[in-house]
Amino acid sequence: MACAVQFTARMTCNEPLIRTAFECLRDELGRLDHRWRSGAPIYTIRSVVRSAEDFVGVMLDEVTLAPFGELSEDASMIVHDAYMRVLALGDLLAEAREGKWADASEIDYAYDCALDLLDALGPCASLADRALRRVTLEGLDLDGALRWIDDQVRVQAAS
Repeated sequence: MACAVQFTARMTCNEPLIRTAFECLRDELGRLDHRWRSGAPIYTIRSVVRSAEDFVGVMLDEVTLAPFGELSEDASMIVHDAYMRVLALGDLLAEAREGKWADASEIDYAYDCALDLLDALGPCASLADRALRRVTLEGLDLDGALRWIDDQVRVQAAS
């Protein structure tokens, strides 16, 4: 829960923070790329990494970032796609840690950068996307995720 982003009416998308988190992630993934152990599914890892980097890059190039409710339909879809790719990467890094595909501390650095990027993108992402992160990376069950969305909607309505 330490990384959870709470919804408020004042949430803004901080593009410099998003870019910094993205650079951190790219740097750590670059270092990790040469440290995978022989049993690691290198092709899959590189495919997921490339997809996340490509989609976040497109988002940064093509979207003027804003809170989710202020994004156009096209912009919100691009943000969604980028967020989902980073979420998939975070999930893969968690699997890599469990599978001991590399040194745990090196995987943890990259994983923490992925979480930082998801946190930075939070205000730009839908509540459903943010709830999926809680299910995928934090182990929240579906009912808990739905309650979380409901709580966020109530907070928004009260503001």
